[in-house]
Amino acid sequence: MFSTSGFQLTEKEQEFIRRYLAMNGCGATTPEDLLCDNFSCQCIEDLRNEFSDIGVHSMSGLLSSLEEKCVLYIERRDGLECTSKNRVAQFNFEPDLYWVNEIYLESLPENVTF
Repeated sequence: MFSTSGFQLTEKEQEFIRRYLAMNGCGATTPEDLLCDNFSCQCIEDLRNEFSDIGVHSMSGLLSSLEEKCVLYIERRDGLECTSKNRVAQFNFEPDLYWVNEIYLESLPENVTF
């Protein structure tokens, strides 16, 4: 259901993106809701917390694959996570964000929910 003619996803990728879309924080349950609210991004820390049942290597593979397929894209900011011990640097750190491509969301059936 999360694979379309323009975005061919494996079963694992479909399950991952379904869960990813559901963790939007704004109560969106459809692709249209997300397109209206623009809450389709997560940072790596959020993903690690939500997908604790998936190993780090598996999650990296899924993220890379979905990026290659243009389902996700990365907004490069200060990096994946802050490694500085400096509190000011930690406070000012902006992690990279993983966004769902709007074209992918628009390609999903209207009745799909997550």
